[in-house]
Amino acid sequence: SLSSSSIVPIVVLSEAKNLDVRDAIRRTWAFEQPFRNGTIRFKVFFLVGTDDFVLERLRTEQLLFDDTIRLSLPDTDSFLAY
Repeated sequence: SLSSSSIVPIVVLSEAKNLDVRDAIRRTWAFEQPFRNGTIRFKVFFLVGTDDFVLERLRTEQLLFDDTIRLSLPDTDSFLAY
């Protein structure tokens, strides 16, 4: 039996510089909506590589949306897509 607070996490890999892409995802398919009569919610989290140039912007983005997870990965196209 599922409780009323069941959340399914969806993880999206993202380059630190792609704030506009993350915002587009948030406004479209990642917009939180209940599923199965409100018993399940999907929550999108963005795994974001660290980049000193955009680190402060990422901190602000985390404060606003609470959906970014910073990683110590090279922030390159070979690791991240969006």
